[in-house]
Amino acid sequence: MSQVSIFKLPNECFYTIMKYIKRNCERERPLASVDIKYDDLISFAACCEAFGLLLSEWDTNLSFKLMKYVTLKTSNIHIDFEKTYARLKDATARDKEAHWSSLSHAIRSSGLTEVALRYAPESFYADHMDAFNTVLSQLQKKQNLRGLSINVPAYTLEGLGGLASLETLRLDIRMDIDDLIEICRCNKNLRVLEYMNNETGGKRLAAIAPHCQQLEELTLKMRPDCDASEYRNFAKIPKLQHLTIVGVHEKGTLQPLLEGFACNQSTILNRLFIVDASLDQNETQAMFEIETLTQVKCGFDDTQSIGLLSQLSNLDCLKIQSEQEFGTVSEHVLSILMKSKVNINIDLFKWSISYGATGELSIWMTDANANPTDCSPLSSLPGLTSYQVHGLPRIGLLQPILNGLALRQAPTLTDLLLKNITAEEIATVSEIASLSRLKCGFAETQNIELLARLPVLKKINDFMCAMPRIPPGPSGCSGLAPVTDTPKVLSVKRKT
Repeated sequence: MSQVSIFKLPNECFYTIMKYIKRNCERERPLASVDIKYDDLISFAACCEAFGLLLSEWDTNLSFKLMKYVTLKTSNIHIDFEKTYARLKDATARDKEAHWSSLSHAIRSSGLTEVALRYAPESFYADHMDAFNTVLSQLQKKQNLRGLSINVPAYTLEGLGGLASLETLRLDIRMDIDDLIEICRCNKNLRVLEYMNNETGGKRLAAIAPHCQQLEELTLKMRPDCDASEYRNFAKIPKLQHLTIVGVHEKGTLQPLLEGFACNQSTILNRLFIVDASLDQNETQAMFEIETLTQVKCGFDDTQSIGLLSQLSNLDCLKIQSEQEFGTVSEHVLSILMKSKVNINIDLFKWSISYGATGELSIWMTDANANPTDCSPLSSLPGLTSYQVHGLPRIGLLQPILNGLALRQAPTLTDLLLKNITAEEIATVSEIASLSRLKCGFAETQNIELLARLPVLKKINDFMCAMPRIPPGPSGCSGLAPVTDTPKVLSVKRKT
């Protein structure tokens, strides 16, 4: 019997569990104070955020009483103000005040190291923001806070007081850049910074760069159609390894930033994600000169630029976001794979490709209209040991790929995985003499006996349909046992 994760259980199961925990608590320690009496229930709710939310849904009044004790037992807390206000909608004013008072006390007294705050309603209410400010004021007194995430896009944050221990800071909130500079200056161990609000009041975000000497990951959202050359100083951050840029910039203006990384001989930047924009030819050329890159995610204005990615021989992850048909870039992809020194994964429009340094090629078609004919050039990869095609929605389109494999007769190709091959395709497979393992489904049963010609074939995995017995062929291969509809391994034994 398959196992079911506890998180997939219906809420009613958790309500029953909490009912029995509560009953046991009240039976075993009836006269104790609230925190001692309900210690087991508090521990259960503190296990993870989901359990805490379930407790508030099951018994709102009890949740109010236990909230501060639950918080005291956790090292991290996530507060979604909008959801909290929804749960408090029918509560009395006294209960609401008690809830926020308990939460503030818990934040002030607990050993919290990570906090996430979120508030993104359709309309803002003054009393709601009063509660947010109350929580924020308590956080600013936490000298051991390591991680802080604030997602309140339409609100303006005026600094973060005396916080000086942050290692991770994620902000989607309006803020004066001078205040952000002060945060970076005070938090000298800041390693991860995400700033997703592009309302900078005309000031330059890159002004924080001199104060980010320990920063390893930076995510920023650009102003619409901005001159991205203003970000060039980020190339001077000495320990920056991961850079993610969101938004659309003025064409060509990312070149100074990319050239800055390329010219910085001490750069260790290895991951570059440009999420919403495509690079022009000059920007692309500058990016390819950053020899330390191992992961790239971006789009390209010119398909010819994609071929230049082959210069990054240590690239292990590439996501091409521009929607070029694979047939127009297949030769460039082939060049990248041929020059790669490491295992590499490439995601393209309708396609995903994985290639191992020892010659294992896997192709996934992620769209019903993808045509496998487009990837025929990949059959010419030298040293190809395994060829797998996944997600084929239509039958009878593999012939160009198989023709290429049969024509090359690469002695290294031993493994082949296909789905729903036709009689014509079976005949072509039978000409790939180096195959020792074949995993496929058969759309037709004609020509299956031709597989007996393969001189070194040891095993067939058939996972699609019934297959008749293959009679002994010229190669001396004995017959294969009949296959049922159940996936089954077929061994091919040879006469001695």
